[in-house]
Amino acid sequence: MENSKKKFDEEVAPAIQNAPLPDSDLLPRREAKSVRTTITISPGTLDSMQWLIDTHGIKPKEVLDAILGNEDLVKIILQATDEAKPVETNKTIRKSIVLSSPALRKLNELAKKHGKPRDSLISMAIKLMKVLVEKYNAERPEKHKQALDIVGKAWSHIEAVEKELVSLLGENDPIVIRWGFVDVLIMNLYSAIESELADGTPIDPDDFSQSC
Repeated sequence: MENSKKKFDEEVAPAIQNAPLPDSDLLPRREAKSVRTTITISPGTLDSMQWLIDTHGIKPKEVLDAILGNEDLVKIILQATDEAKPVETNKTIRKSIVLSSPALRKLNELAKKHGKPRDSLISMAIKLMKVLVEKYNAERPEKHKQALDIVGKAWSHIEAVEKELVSLLGENDPIVIRWGFVDVLIMNLYSAIESELADGTPIDPDDFSQSC
């Protein structure tokens, strides 16, 4: 693991190490036709690719869709290809990966327009995503603590509204019953955030019953 990090650090350009987190979602959901292509990359890039897959389930297709869909990040990988030191040919690895058709098309356009090797752009995108994910992970706990406070305030307000509705309509009114479901959803979210902060339990965005 230490050797992998060393290889990664040696090959990362300053433009990537200093890249700020984008304002938009790091991994926006997109659906597009997939194509398979073979690339030539360094051991460090392969390590970064595998780290993204093993620790976060982020595949190269998702990496390229996210990076190429953000013009600020595209500028960073273009700058990084200028800063990065060439990798010796005898140390490169050929790897087959799956990309979306729009991503592959844009990569080819960027390579032609800027005179950059396509595979270098792919390598820089993978390394940039690793750095951004690490930064996101480092900042997330503090932001989720703030989110817990916000959700807690909302929960208190929802409970107060429920009491008003019960006083007005009675416990068996359909409006009160439906409002009770809202209360449970927010309560479960609050508990799920607490669990994540306490022991790292991931929050499932699709499981509204998750509370720990």
